[in-house]
Formats: sequence, structure tokens, C-alpha cells
Amino acid sequence: MTSAPLRTRASRSGAAGPALEGVLLMRPSRWLSMLLALVVCEALHAQGWWDTRWKRRRAVTVKRRRAGFSDWALARFILNSECAPDGRDIRVIDETGLETPSQVIWARSNGFCEVAFKTRPRVQRYYVYWGNSAAAAPRYEEKPKVGLVMETRERPRGGCNSWADYRRLLAGSRIVYGRTVVGNIFHGFNPFGPSGSYMTVYRGWLYAPSNGVYRIATNSDDSSFVFVDGKMVVQWPGGHGPTAAYGEHNAKVELKRGLHRIEYYHETSGGGQACVLGWWKPGDKIVSLVGHEYFPGFLETTVGRLQERGKRIVAEMKAKPVSEAKLYGCHLLIEVRFTGIANGASNKASFHWDFGDGLTSGEKNPSHIFLTPGVYTVTLTVTEGGHESVARLRHYMGFLFFHREPADKNRRYARLLRSYDFARVKTTGLLAALTFADLCEDDDLRLAVLRVLIGRKDDLSEQRYLSALRDAGRLLIEHAPAAATARVCFERMLKTTKKPWWTAQGELGLADVKFLLERKLDEALKTYRDMVAVSYTHLRAHETSLHL
Repeated sequence: MTSAPLRTRASRSGAAGPALEGVLLMRPSRWLSMLLALVVCEALHAQGWWDTRWKRRRAVTVKRRRAGFSDWALARFILNSECAPDGRDIRVIDETGLETPSQVIWARSNGFCEVAFKTRPRVQRYYVYWGNSAAAAPRYEEKPKVGLVMETRERPRGGCNSWADYRRLLAGSRIVYGRTVVGNIFHGFNPFGPSGSYMTVYRGWLYAPSNGVYRIATNSDDSSFVFVDGKMVVQWPGGHGPTAAYGEHNAKVELKRGLHRIEYYHETSGGGQACVLGWWKPGDKIVSLVGHEYFPGFLETTVGRLQERGKRIVAEMKAKPVSEAKLYGCHLLIEVRFTGIANGASNKASFHWDFGDGLTSGEKNPSHIFLTPGVYTVTLTVTEGGHESVARLRHYMGFLFFHREPADKNRRYARLLRSYDFARVKTTGLLAALTFADLCEDDDLRLAVLRVLIGRKDDLSEQRYLSALRDAGRLLIEHAPAAATARVCFERMLKTTKKPWWTAQGELGLADVKFLLERKLDEALKTYRDMVAVSYTHLRAHETSLHL
């Protein structure tokens, strides 16, 4: 029997009722008066504020209703501002001013926010409020029975050879990297933090399309454990690769048609990462990925502009990762495209960006390359006519796994990086930029980085420092002739080390400066002859030692 591998990579129809007929039969003047009153009331409410203790809000519109499992919707947006811990101050209010049950999936100050909320019939517009640090967490009895939430966490040290081991690791995990609604269980990296060693927990609802016996399969790197309706169905503990591509690790479970609680626990201690959930439905001959259609989702929404009570202008930003460049190991350069928005301001407003890595921009919609993966706080300041507003985004810039990247990516990266003020970049970022410059053979970029790097002696190993001096000196001879600066580079080499090989590199560099740039031919030729003589002496001594 063959199997397909688990690879790790509202309807609005209906006739008009009596109420609608009554409206249509009204006299035009009366009908227009009612319509005008309705529009005015809605406008007044849109301008009003539900509770003045809450500082900020966004309007959310439910796109469309559809026949499905739930009347819960999901809003995703960047807070761009402070919220109470874990988003306990977040409230969802409908367009009539009534509070509706909600559940915060994820919310961190200046970070991303995901909030699910219950919708009401014939109500499309809602407002998400936050910005009240004194607010207590609400207690709603109703919870959504829809969606699949993925959470990634810090993985403590220790083995994981059983479910008891996993529970111990989970209890000891202190850092939650992030949480989001996903379409299915099929991931190979941590989108919220480092992808070397971490834990992943999925919790949500699985739809069984028919009554019968299902075979649930897992494929993972490393451990994985699958629970359905609170009972463990299949497990694959221990350290291993994702080698169960044909569902080798599976178990049977009888399910009734409908929704079932699903939990999937995964951990990786390093190396590759993967976790995949597959199954055989009743009657299936081969294993298949449990697709997104079997994880009923939330109603879709569109999110409006940020509003802040009492502010004339309100800044906000959008961020879109567009590409990445892998250098060595797991080191990446990450390109992010930012969009600056100044609600209430004219086109004369000024924009100032601080990317949290020492670099800034005065463009409205800049692109920026982060030279090292990590958590950054990006700050946008908008000013106009004495008014100022600040928006922030704190987020992990790391693995993105783009499959379709622009053909001119390297050229665009080099162009952006050449505009950087490298004096404000950390040494780790300089080394990453230098590696990229070497890969794309961009001597202008290499020299720009090296000019700063040779001033960071205390941050570098001796070999790395000497290499930087040598490479800078060579470029100042061959690419951008500057005799005095090149001489300084090679003289520093000779002062830094007495090791023969590096000393020879420094002396040769000084000779080239004299010969090619300073035109001191006699001095250069004497150095060349002396170096040849020394090399010949070393070669004869080596031959003699071989004969002995």
C-alpha cells in the first residue's frame, strides 16, 4: 500500500419580509428622513468614545458572513502603543455601543495583537479598545469553539523521552515567544524567536467529516505528542529527524462527525525543526496532511486606522518582511518594508524612523535590512505644526522562509547597505555586512564596512582584526587608492603581531604602498628582495629537515 508523504517542508438569499416591504412603501420624504437620521446617528456614534478611560481604538469590519461553525471573528493588527500586560485592557464594542465577548490570542505593548470576538446578527462594525492600564481582565463565559492557535516557547535544558519529560520541560518554560492563529499543523521554524531550540504547542478544534475510525499520524523533529478530546492518541518522543514521511508513527481513534478538541505538542533541541499532523480518514488508502479545511477558522475582518482620544495627529506603521539573505549557518539578513501613516496630518508632516539597531531614516516608507536576527523596537515619530505622535513596533526579525524572492535581491541589498552609517552599527552587524559584501563581491561596500571595523579592535579576535587591516589596506591600494590610510593599516598590523605570516603580510602591504602609490621604487624593491631571501632561507631549512 502506498502513501502520500507527510513532507516537512453567508448566504444572504431570501425574499423581502413585511418589515422591508413597509419601508419600501413609505412616502419618499419620510423614507429619506429616516435614512438621514440613521446616517447621522451612525456618524455620531462613530465619532463618540465608548469609555474615556480607554485611550485608543481601531474600527473592525466583518467582511462577510458565511455558513459555518461559528460566529466568532478575528482581528489582527499592530498596537503601535502600550497595552496592559497580556492585553487585559482590550475590549470589543459593537457599533451600537454594546460590549461583546472576546478572547485575546496575543497582545504585547508595541507589538502585534490578535483578538477574537463574538459577532452579532446584522452587525458588521466593531471597535477594539485598549490603553487603560488600570483595567481588570474581563470574564466572559462564552469562548470560541473554532480556530487553531500555535504558541512557541523557550525550551529548558533536559531530555524529552516521554510525555512526563515534556510536561516537566513545559512547566519549566518561562518565556513565551508568541502566539497566533494558524491554518493547520505544518511548520518548520519559530516565527516569533530563535529557531534553534524551542517548544511548540497547538490547541484548537478539528473537524471530523464523518463517523468512523481515523488513524492520526505525526512526523516531527524532535518529540511530538497528539491529543484528541483530552486523550493521547499518538506520540513520538526522543531526539530524531522527520523520517516518518509516510505516517509510520500513527494510532487509531474513533471519532464522531463534528468538532473535536485537538492538542499537538512539539519540541526541538537544535538542528532541524519540523512538526506535521497527518491522518487517514475513514476509507482513505493513503495518509495525507490534515488540511486547513478541517480546522474551522474565524470570520475574516478588515481593520481600520489607529485612533487616539484627544490627539490631533496619530502615527502608526505597517511592516512587511519582503526577503531574507542567508549568510552562514543560521545567520540571516532580513529586509522589511515599512509604511508610515499619519492620521489627521497633511502631506507636509515629517517622518523620522529609528530602527532600533542604531540606524535611522527620514523617508515616509523606508525599506530596511536588519543585519542580525533578534528583537528590535522600531520607532516612528511624526511631527507637523508643533504636534507630535509616536508609534512603536517591537518584534522579532528572523527566519521568514520566502520561496519566491526577487531576482535583483543582492543588488538591492547592496544599494541599501551602502547608504548605512556603519559607525552606528554593532560589530556583529558589521561582520554580517562584510560577509554579504564578500559574497556579492561589492568592493565599495566591503571598504565602507572595513573602515569602521578596523576601529573595533577590542570587539575582534586578533586574527579577525589583522584580516580586517590587511583587507582594508589592499582595497585602499587597488580599489580606492589612498596611500596614507593604506600605510596606517599595514603599520598597525606590524605593531599588533610578531607572528611570521602576518608580519610578512604587513611588510608586503607596505612595499606595495611604496611601489604603487608613493612611487618609492628603490625602497619597495629592497623590501621585495629581502622577503624573497627570507622565503628562500625558510624553504631550504624545510627541505633539510625533511632529509634528516
